Amino acid sequence: MIPEGESANAVSRIPGPMDLTERLGLIGAVSLRYPELTGIALSGDAEPAAVRADKSCGSSHVCAGSLVSIAAGICDEHRDDVLDSTLFAQFAANGRYQRDTQTDQWYSVYVQTLNLLGWNTVGFRFQKYAHLPEQFQLYDTILELTSGLWTKSAQDSLTAMLRALGGLKSTDRRIQLLGGSSVAASAGNFQLGVAENAKSDQIQMQTMAVLFNSQGIPADFLFDRYTAASMNLFVSSQTMALNDNIYSRMRSTVRSRLNTQISQFIVTIPLS
Repeated sequence: MIPEGESANAVSRIPGPMDLTERLGLIGAVSLRYPELTGIALSGDAEPAAVRADKSCGSSHVCAGSLVSIAAGICDEHRDDVLDSTLFAQFAANGRYQRDTQTDQWYSVYVQTLNLLGWNTVGFRFQKYAHLPEQFQLYDTILELTSGLWTKSAQDSLTAMLRALGGLKSTDRRIQLLGGSSVAASAGNFQLGVAENAKSDQIQMQTMAVLFNSQGIPADFLFDRYTAASMNLFVSSQTMALNDNIYSRMRSTVRSRLNTQISQFIVTIPLS
């Protein structure tokens, strides 16, 4: 975790021009590591994203250590592209570094992998948030932070997703999956994203990466109560777009490598 009072720049070395063969070779060779699911409660439904997602009203998902909202109107294929690529990048970063203790290096690999898959992200520059209330929930703080940065439509989608997640029991699979994939005993590293249609049928995603440390972090960390003195919080936000001309040529390879992990680590959050 980033030491108190510092910021970290995890800007990746963006890959130079590569042909499809080079990209596919790197995707095929990268080491993937999955969070250990042993002991995670299964009281939530286990249906994969495609089963319950509704294109007409959008959908929300736990994607390992990320929360991703898919806006209404995005086709099933593009929804899966966003979720699969997000999952793949997390597992690639996990394969190289510890998510909770080597965050600068972890994000370097995470961003490099996103770029490789066709996302145009330049990286995350984390800054410490120094205005925490005396007592607070991360849920409220996240919404306060994004309200001044994200579009209204993205903010509304994020709010609906977090409220739906907050309505679940702490033993629900979705709560446990997010917590088990993104937090350790005293450190957390997770992402939030809202994917929307952009020009030329491209997908753009407003995203925020969050690092924090505190003692005894539970799986339902977004809704636990903290004091300002007990937490250090670092955030970084950006908008990135997925180049479908690149990703469409790697789609089958990504899904093949993820295989059954897709249904285990991507779970829909019921919005109603």
